[in-house]
This record gives sequence, C-alpha cells and structure tokens, in this order.
Amino acid sequence: MPMPADFLASFRESMPLSYRQQQNPDDIREHALIAWRRGDEPVHAEIWSTRLNAVVVCVVADDRPGLPSLIRATVAAHGFDVVAAQNYCRYNERQRPEAIHLLWLSPSLEGQRGPANEQDVTSIAQSVSALLRGQTDLGSVIERASSIPSSPGASIDAPRSRPFYRPSRSRFCLPIAR
Repeated sequence: MPMPADFLASFRESMPLSYRQQQNPDDIREHALIAWRRGDEPVHAEIWSTRLNAVVVCVVADDRPGLPSLIRATVAAHGFDVVAAQNYCRYNERQRPEAIHLLWLSPSLEGQRGPANEQDVTSIAQSVSALLRGQTDLGSVIERASSIPSSPGASIDAPRSRPFYRPSRSRFCLPIAR
C-alpha cells in the first residue's frame, strides 16, 4: 500500500526543528517512507544511503529508555561500528513517541566483512525486535551474530527463556563512536 500524501506532511511537522533544518525534502520523504513501512512492527530498519566509508541505516522504533544503547550494542554484535549517528524523536500518528535513528555503519576493525547490506540490516532489525519483545537477551544476540552456521542454510535459534535485556544489568561494554 502506498504512503498517503498526508503522512509525509504529518511526519515532517512532527519531527523536531533541528531535523527539518538538516534534512532536505527528498531525505525527509525517504525517512517518512521508511517510517510508513514500519507499520505495527516494534522496529523497522532500511539502508537509507551509501557513502564512501559507511552505509547509512534508518531505524524506526517506539522510543523507550535505553533504546539507543540497545541498538548500538546489537549493531556491534553483528560486526559493525556506529561511526556517526543522528537520533530524533517525534510523536507518531497514534500519539506514541517514535525514535528515528540515522546510523552510519562501517565494518568493525575486528571483523573481516564488507559494508552492511540489506541482509545485515534485516538481521539487525530482527535482533532488536526480538530484544524489544523480550524474546531474547543481548548475550544470545551476541552469541548468535558472532557464530557461523555449520552449513549453508543452517540457522542458530536463540533461547527464548532468558529474561529481557536491561541495560542497567548488562555486563557488556559499548564502543564509543568518535
């Protein structure tokens, strides 16, 4: 279903002034489309732009305490560094706080992988979604993302019985983007 014209106007007006000053009309339209495609999912992420040294990903989720740290830790678990970020919050059409994160991702120095692709971004979004739904914890995401399946097509299922990840109880350290 295509995005209604009034959604774009509503999206633009609901974003903070700093966002509207930094983004051009085409960028705002692309971000609105990504937010629209989120639908009722807890999180949605897409590649927004590809730059010389980074892939820029737009992540849209219901805002909550600790969300930026949770997203960054999940990105790191998948072998990427957040080298820059812009985070915004708006009230969506349901009057719920919604976070829009623009993340510049590059492969971590420890990993031997290329730039992030759609499959990587989908996997990151699925991990964040499972964390937000309480279906897994960050330790399981790290184990799953850092493990290589034994054969093509093999999958690694995360245990579903662990408690929801709470940043205050975490023993994981997050890299600081500089």
